[in-house]
Amino acid sequence: MSKEKPLAIRSILSACLSSWAHSPRTLVLLIFIIMLGISEADIAITKFTNQQLQLSSGDVLYYHLAKGFNTIMSSAMFLIMADELPRKISFQNYLLIRTNRVKWLFAQIFMCFILALLMLVLCCVTVFLASLTHVSSDWQWSDCQFVQQGFLMNDQDGITPAIIRNQFSPLHATFVAMVPLFLFWVSMLLIILLFGIYGKSIVGLTICMTTLLSSWILMTLFTDWTLPVYFATINGILTMDPSLAHYKEIIFGYCTFDAILIVAMVLRLRREDLSF
Repeated sequence: MSKEKPLAIRSILSACLSSWAHSPRTLVLLIFIIMLGISEADIAITKFTNQQLQLSSGDVLYYHLAKGFNTIMSSAMFLIMADELPRKISFQNYLLIRTNRVKWLFAQIFMCFILALLMLVLCCVTVFLASLTHVSSDWQWSDCQFVQQGFLMNDQDGITPAIIRNQFSPLHATFVAMVPLFLFWVSMLLIILLFGIYGKSIVGLTICMTTLLSSWILMTLFTDWTLPVYFATINGILTMDPSLAHYKEIIFGYCTFDAILIVAMVLRLRREDLSF
């Protein structure tokens, strides 16, 4: 009888994503995340309506990405939805037998990136659709017309900070706001995955949740403290760095941190066997 062909990373990834997608908890949390997005869109609409202002289509995604779709709440829901990494199912043993450890590990890492991307897309689509009937069809900054009419100086913050409005188009700014939030979510998943490989995924989840919830408390009590959650959004980064001069260094810091986590995972897998 011929030897079975080793599984490709794509096959391992597909099996893990299928297990995640068919979990009842995933469905429940997806519903709550959609409801959160609708709620955040409604809060923004009410706020600007009361101020007799209207977001443009170009403003919407940047505005919500810049505040992380309510960073602490959305991140907490995301972590609960994807807390078990790697997923503790017996099928993982079969996957490990049919492939080498490095391929298996990178399938798990790719899953972290895909889950973060799905979360980002879900939040963006939800707030955009929920805001669609309340925004103008213009894809330029809403503040531009106020500057032209003389109601706002070019270097004054309006709906959008002047540093963002003057340096980036709405599409470019949306991407700039998306990157730190995406990397923040990826980093949290990689922390959980690292502890999961050691058989302690609950410890990784506890560390991430504690960091999130303590930030909510500490931001209120100690306004001058620099907390990890500040690096998750453009609004947080602008609070620490109004000129946005260190944006690239922050992104590089995320990449370096994630690389260190991945190296730690590889070293762990080379020394110990895994069992599920």
